[in-house]
Amino acid sequence: MDAELIESFDLGLWRYEIYSEKPSFDHIELKQVHSDKVISHKEWKAEIEADGIYSTTPLTTPLAIRTADCLPIGLIGKNGVANIHAGWRGLHRPILNHPSLKELNIHTVFIGPHISCKNYEVGGEFENYFPGFVKETNGSYYLSLKDIAKKQLLECFGRVKFYESELCTYENPRLNSFRLNKTEKRNYNILRNK
Repeated sequence: MDAELIESFDLGLWRYEIYSEKPSFDHIELKQVHSDKVISHKEWKAEIEADGIYSTTPLTTPLAIRTADCLPIGLIGKNGVANIHAGWRGLHRPILNHPSLKELNIHTVFIGPHISCKNYEVGGEFENYFPGFVKETNGSYYLSLKDIAKKQLLECFGRVKFYESELCTYENPRLNSFRLNKTEKRNYNILRNK
């Protein structure tokens, strides 16, 4: 049985698809490690550790990012596309400021399903990492990864058009959430040509 398609977005000449498990079709999948490393699909090998992959040529094989609460971010530009895995560590480094991504001349951004701010409780020390982005409610602290990413993307690429999934990985039973139940399953976020 093939993986269930949870959500799909049209992004001009591109499509972004979200699956709750590994799809059966061929795709390029990274060995993700919560880093700021971004590689070209031409240098991809299964053992390379990275959290972003880009292409400056038409894709024959879709680019995949695995998530279970972190942000999957699809970047569409005049000179190419990228698929990025961005959790708080990647945003803190910041992966979205990688020089290779700037060369793509990004104009469209898609932010896929991730854990919403109201469900992402963090420690008070996160105010040091992301000043102004930590929200305190009744002595607990919450972080919006999406708000941080959007600010960084605007700083890196200027005016871009944003598209967003409204799904929260923590709340949607069709998606995998590490915060919810420590699952080892991952959501597959696929960027492909139409």
